[in-house]
Amino acid sequence: MKKTLLLAIVGLFTFVQAANAQFYVGGSFHVSTQFTENPVTQIGFSPDLGYSVGKWSFGSTFEATYISGSSQPFGFTVNPYAEYFFWSSGAFSFYVEGGVGFAWGDYFTCTPYLAPGVSLDLSDHWSVLAQIGRLGYDTHAKTLVFTTNGAAALSLGLYYSF
Repeated sequence: MKKTLLLAIVGLFTFVQAANAQFYVGGSFHVSTQFTENPVTQIGFSPDLGYSVGKWSFGSTFEATYISGSSQPFGFTVNPYAEYFFWSSGAFSFYVEGGVGFAWGDYFTCTPYLAPGVSLDLSDHWSVLAQIGRLGYDTHAKTLVFTTNGAAALSLGLYYSF
């Protein structure tokens, strides 16, 4: 009896939290070029799906990438994440995102990361999110990576909440 009551309370709490959730869809498009001896151009499209509950957002991006000059020019990344919005003032909010990128291309890699970001609410439903820089660990190269240039350094996306 106690287990059933506890399970019912947990279920009710979960339902109430889900009722207050706000789902969103969006994404970003990026192009970057490295001007070196062998120039490399990277083009990517990242649709994003998720939901927000209070100061937290949970979601995942699904990125398809083309890289010129690569032995396998097409790559795919699945990136589940959680965002915590820690400060808001008017239409602006600052947040930190933590996630894990699973990438397939020339090789498979798993990269846990943290990234700072800013959000600008354009209306009740539309917003723009931006991130600059990303601190992560590349499991393929077995190194700590801080991205400060290139496509992964600046991410700009448009989102619709419903």
